[in-house]
Amino acid sequence: MSRARTIWKWSAVVFGGLVVLLAIAVGALRIWLEHSPDLGPQLVARVQRLTGLEFSFARLDARLGLYGPELVFRDARVTVPGQRDALVTAAAGRVGFDLWRSLRTGRLASGRVVLDGARVYLYVTASGVELRGQGSLAPADGGAHLSLGELPVGHVRIEDATVWVQDLRRDAKPWRVDRVGLDLERDPHALRLNGRVRLPDALGAHLDVSATLRGDLGDLASLDWQGQVALKSASVAGWTALMPQWTWLPVGGHGDVTASAAGRGAALGRLQATVDLKDVATSALAGAPAGRLAALAGDVQVAHEGERWSARGSSITIDPGHDAWRRGEFELTTAWHDGALEEFALRSPAIRLDGLAALVSLLPQGALREAGEALAPRGALTLVDVHARRGPAEGQWRLDGGLRFTGLGVGAWRAVPGIAGLDGEV
Repeated sequence: MSRARTIWKWSAVVFGGLVVLLAIAVGALRIWLEHSPDLGPQLVARVQRLTGLEFSFARLDARLGLYGPELVFRDARVTVPGQRDALVTAAAGRVGFDLWRSLRTGRLASGRVVLDGARVYLYVTASGVELRGQGSLAPADGGAHLSLGELPVGHVRIEDATVWVQDLRRDAKPWRVDRVGLDLERDPHALRLNGRVRLPDALGAHLDVSATLRGDLGDLASLDWQGQVALKSASVAGWTALMPQWTWLPVGGHGDVTASAAGRGAALGRLQATVDLKDVATSALAGAPAGRLAALAGDVQVAHEGERWSARGSSITIDPGHDAWRRGEFELTTAWHDGALEEFALRSPAIRLDGLAALVSLLPQGALREAGEALAPRGALTLVDVHARRGPAEGQWRLDGGLRFTGLGVGAWRAVPGIAGLDGEV
């Protein structure tokens, strides 16, 4: 018999023997639970020390799961220490020792918590989103706090949860999201989160979220992070209704949106977004008429290093119903110093200004939006290759490169006179 075959044979024997021993242990534990009234509370106390959470239940059972032996709580209630009400309730909860994670991380204290049919309540307030308990909420200054660095090594999974969302900023009925899945994995120097939400019709088909944090979880400034959000068949109106204070957001439209980002601490390193929206409707603000875009799509990548920012776009489509910008491309690079622009470069085969002007209505109120609405640029720029650098004197710039323009026109704004119908080359 070959050496490799011998190794595989004995590995299978050891693995099979381990599974048999675990099954026997679980069977013995179930019998012990039935005949020893003190064993259940003792096991629960150990589980609470392992997970950092408090559990209450109607009935306790034991089983052998894929990750090792598990305790099964029926009608489970999970509470953060120091908080009066249950933070989450579930039809069942499974808590156990994660054998495989323990072997991988070298830590014996590696737990796994699974909540089946959980019920979670989210409240949208002026300052953000809060996760609250199942009853009245304790005062904010008396509630429990658990930092990322204090999370125990292990795995928390929520399956088939129901989430109620109440917007406290306005008088609106709470709405419910069913079939929510969430997966949280904590290693000594990493935290991974994956979730999927099957959205109600008012918001879209489903939302996928993933995030990874690496480094010292007790020091947020030193963490390397990356995340991704994907919205499938999103309803723009439904999401805008959740953020009524952002009045410039579009009030209609539908399609897919995907965004990913990465960085370190509070610094953004890169951002990538893919948008494919149809029939985007913008709101009427400050006397400006409402607008509509037949299509808004494209891929945009943004990178940040030090005081330099760069952006690249491809397959850009902005269709206001006339003079659309289709299959557009651009490259933009900027350099800043003490908050002031020092240098920029722009390259593009062609830019339809009418399409860009249609995006002005999606800007928040301010000087930039005011200038965009007044200027309302139109026409086309082609063979764009412009580089500008600030000179030594105040207001002095050195310009290189050039571009062509066709049907160029802008409205009057402050000291800038309006022009129309210009063709030429710079």
